[in-house]
Amino acid sequence: MSDMKPKTPVDKLPNEILADIFVICLEEEEGVAFPITASHVSRYWRTVSLGTPALWSRISVSLLQRPLLDIYLTRSSSQSLDIVLRFNLPETWRYGGTDSELISLPDYRQRIVVTMSHSITRHIGRCRSFAFTADNPQVTGTVLRSLENVAAPQLTSLCLEFSLRILRNVFGGGTPLLSTLSLTSVWYSDPWVVPLLPHLTFLTLKTTPDMPKLSDRDFCKLLAECPLLRQLSLDGIPFTTLVASLSPNTSRGAHLAFLQSLNISHFTLLPFDTRACASRLSQILSIPQLESLSFSNSSQGLVSSFVDGIMITNLDREWAPNLTSLSLVDVQISRPAAISLARCFSRIRELKLIGKSPYSALLSSVIPGNGHDAMWPELKVLTLARTMTTWSQLSDLLLNRNRIGFPLQRVRIDRYGYWTGDGVPGVPTEIELFHPLSPQFMTA
Repeated sequence: MSDMKPKTPVDKLPNEILADIFVICLEEEEGVAFPITASHVSRYWRTVSLGTPALWSRISVSLLQRPLLDIYLTRSSSQSLDIVLRFNLPETWRYGGTDSELISLPDYRQRIVVTMSHSITRHIGRCRSFAFTADNPQVTGTVLRSLENVAAPQLTSLCLEFSLRILRNVFGGGTPLLSTLSLTSVWYSDPWVVPLLPHLTFLTLKTTPDMPKLSDRDFCKLLAECPLLRQLSLDGIPFTTLVASLSPNTSRGAHLAFLQSLNISHFTLLPFDTRACASRLSQILSIPQLESLSFSNSSQGLVSSFVDGIMITNLDREWAPNLTSLSLVDVQISRPAAISLARCFSRIRELKLIGKSPYSALLSSVIPGNGHDAMWPELKVLTLARTMTTWSQLSDLLLNRNRIGFPLQRVRIDRYGYWTGDGVPGVPTEIELFHPLSPQFMTA
């Protein structure tokens, strides 16, 4: 290392300014290696980095990084923590590719898991976000046992991914600030889940095909524990329709008074099962404040069945009168389904079509003529990414809607398509080319 004497302009900065720069770099860094890098540039940088606890507050470790965990926990001092535990078994622990679920850890490796778990538990009180992934039952049980009856007063975000059924009272000491929860492969019926739900505003349920499914009644009970929910993401089918425990016209479905965003993805069972679950889902959800609806990566029939379920139970009222944003990502949709969708959700102002699925049926239903009036007269913004839509189809859409007095204000198109930014002559529509992975697009 160099001596402490500043030799470059950046070394002449006051400690506080350099520390602020370090923290900004950490926020823009995808990984968490920046603090280690910064602390090995020079003695001056090392002094500043070691004296900046916020620089060490973002922790992401695997089972092979026990020393690194201790370093971050110590150097972060009393700062609030963001912790990610990537505890899937490393290759060197798998005995030649054996399935992780079948491996029994030797004592010396089990002691590593125990030591790391206890280190986390001692600092969980200042944890702001916590994510834990594990594919081995022994590892999962050890970590969650250490969190039994533990209080996490600062925890706002929790992400858990494991397949072991847990009967312990995980975070039983309370999580009063928890607002974001993501569960992957977790048994939703386990008793420790419900106490985490009352204050949630964001909930993600990722259901794998081999997981046991809830009944529709138990699914409704689960959602009823989230009265403040504003965004719900269902990745995979979370309940079974083999035995319908609620009648189609029941009033005991899930009423989510504040829900504004619903994302449905990977409904990919056999066609009949997908349609039945999609139809059932729309029947049992009551979400009067919904503003944004998204379907993605699902088999054919999802959209039409979802709309059919709405028609069955909402003959005399709109299912989501405030719905203005609709997204379809790699979802196949027929022309009848497209027309039903447009009629069911008549106030769409923003439409996003993403993926190589043939969306021509949907776009043609939006174009006036062909025996029908313009669908979605309030539509103002159209986003196309990775689609098979042609420039001719887009031109027809823009010209015809402009002709009847329903012009689009903005069309956003990914740069990888065969487009130009010149627009269509005579149409007051802004054409924007964007990178499909840009933050502006991902959060739009």
